[in-house]
Order: sequence, then C-alpha cells, then structure tokens
Amino acid sequence: MSELILTAEEQLILACMQCSLDPEIALPALEGRAVDWQGLFLAAQVHRGLGALLAVEKRAPGFWPAEFSRRISAYRLQLLVHAEQAVKQVAATLAELTQAGIPLVVLKGWDYIHTVYGGDYSLRPCADIDVLIQPQNVKAVEAVLADQGLLPYEELWPGIRFRYGNAACHYQRTKNSLNPGEYGVDLHWGLFNIRYLDERVSIADLFRRAVALEVGGIPVLRLGVEDHILHAAGHRSLHHDDAGELFRYYELAWVIRHAQAEVDWGALFSRAKEWGIRQALRSTLEEIEEHFPGALPKFSPQEWTALEPDLQEARAYRMLMKYHPSPLGRLVPIRWTPKGLWETAAFLFEAFVPGPRFLEHRYGKTRFWPLLYLRRARNAIKQFAGFLGRKPAG
Repeated sequence: MSELILTAEEQLILACMQCSLDPEIALPALEGRAVDWQGLFLAAQVHRGLGALLAVEKRAPGFWPAEFSRRISAYRLQLLVHAEQAVKQVAATLAELTQAGIPLVVLKGWDYIHTVYGGDYSLRPCADIDVLIQPQNVKAVEAVLADQGLLPYEELWPGIRFRYGNAACHYQRTKNSLNPGEYGVDLHWGLFNIRYLDERVSIADLFRRAVALEVGGIPVLRLGVEDHILHAAGHRSLHHDDAGELFRYYELAWVIRHAQAEVDWGALFSRAKEWGIRQALRSTLEEIEEHFPGALPKFSPQEWTALEPDLQEARAYRMLMKYHPSPLGRLVPIRWTPKGLWETAAFLFEAFVPGPRFLEHRYGKTRFWPLLYLRRARNAIKQFAGFLGRKPAG
C-alpha cells in the first residue's frame, strides 16, 4: 500500500477530491482544523486540487474563509487567461493535422481537460499536448508541425529518436538555444516510450479500440477505457516514479467511476500481463482504492493475485524503474539480447560522441568543431566533480 504521508493540508485536498468524485460523501469539516491557508494554496498547486476546492465552494457557498475564496478564484482567472492562448495553439495544431487526414489519439492532460474537468482549462493547466500517432505517419506529422514552427529538440545525431525511441518533443525554439518555448507537442508512436514495453503493444489495436473525443472543437480520439487505465498506470509508475501527486489518482478514479459498467476487467488484466505492466497496474489500483474507496469494483483475492508479476516481469520492472530516467533506460532490459547489446553499444557511442550539428547548436559555431568535444568534456568533469563534492541532505 501507499508509503505516501500526507500533510494536514494535503489530507484536506484529498477529502475535497473525494467529495468531488462522489457527491454522496459529506463535506470535510473545517471546525477543529488548524489550517495553514498558505500551505493549502501551495499544496493545491502541487496536487492540482484547485477544481476540488472550487467544487466544495460551489456545493456549499461560504465554505472557505472569504480571503481564501477570493484567492483561489483569482488564481483560477489567472489560469484561464493563460489557458486562452494554449487552447488556440492546441486547436490550430490539431486542425492542421486532422485536415491532413492523420488520425490522432490525444493522451493525458488534454484528454482529462475535456472529460474529467468538463472543458474547464483552468482546472488542469497544460502547456503542451501529448498525441499518439501511427508509426507510418511520423514524417507527415513532423512536416505539419514544422510548418507551425514546432521542431524537435536538436538531436545528438540526426534520426536518433527513430533508432532508439518512439517519441519526440516538438517545441518552438530559438537559434543556438536548447531551451524550448512554452508550447509544445509531444509526439508518441509508441505508448510508453520504453522499447521493452512498446514492442508488446499494437498501435493499430489501440486506434481500433479508441473512442471519439473533441478537443478545442476539433474531433480526435482518446484511448479506449481499458487502454487508458493501463497507459495511466504505466505512465505514473514508470515515468513519474510512482508519483504521489493526488490528481493522478483522482483523474483515473474519475475515469473508472464514470465508465465502470463498460470496463472489461478481465480483458484489462489479460492485457496488463501481455504488456508486462501488471506490477504498475496493481500498485496504481491499490493507491486508488486507498485514496478513493469505492471507486473500484470489489476484486476477488484471485483477481489481485492475477496482477502479481512473474519473475521475468518483476526483474524487468525493477530495471526499468532504476534506469528509465536516463535515455539508456528506453533500451533496458532488451539490451541483454544480441540485438539489444548492439543497440546499446551504438546508443552509448552516439550519446557520448554527439555529432557536429548538435555540438554547434549547444556550444556555438567554431572554425574547428571537433574542439567542442573538449568543452563538452570539461563541462562533464565539472558536473561530476560537483556531484562528488555534494554533501548529503540533512
């Protein structure tokens, strides 16, 4: 079960989320609570709990002290102003892609904005949009994005994103700068951006099971509910280190609660085994059950047991959890196969000996670009020395 220890303010946010998810749950009592209102406001930002706080205020006007109520209302207006530009950018991008006849599945934030949060952009701020596409459409999609000034990060070597990964972040960037602009499009032509897992997932089947969604007035697709649950569980566990932000559990609990009659749990558990993410799914469902009791159906002991990974899957999961923060983690653990060993060796070379275009983009042009390797080595030594000299926290 969860090792997350919530502060008093985080517990209050969780209670508000529970009320928002299930109107039958009584509102939390403020009487007797020594609320740190600044701490509550900051925790609401971390856990994206603004919507839950506002929902309580709507259900019981005057629930919050007047000053705090004005503060969260003003913050929501600030987010709405910020979101107006993001909505226009996202709608323009999706419109261009759909007009080009390219099928799109919108993932994560912009899906939740239009489902969980009813289209209220202030309740789920997103600066970029995640889009799943079919592998054969990658070049066509990148051409459309380039016309909008959205380019992938400068690569270590041209095409490295295709050789070792299946995702690429496209941002508006300036010359000789690696710092992206605020708006971006994260393209995915694999569900998890981890080779070991994505080789098990059929993108064609994901699109076949996808359902209709409208984002910014543009018709697109969202994952079918079983695929959505598996993706959310895998993403939370493997890309966010089993993150404890409450919104991740709330959003998935909302999806499950509102689609519970439609969820084929047998097919979902079977697919989790096929994809090799039973451990990620189980830990996520346990967290949802703990934080939002009643959101899940009553699973039998046998069903929970079915989510226990076998030894091979458990080993792979441990390795992915250990290595995934680094680019090399996208190859783990297939690197132990002959193909994987060759890919890993090639990747390490390209990572440690980047090409001239990347070097000049990163460090500026020079008459003799190989000298830039010395600058790169010097920076690496400084970083390593800083790491060795860092004192342990506390």
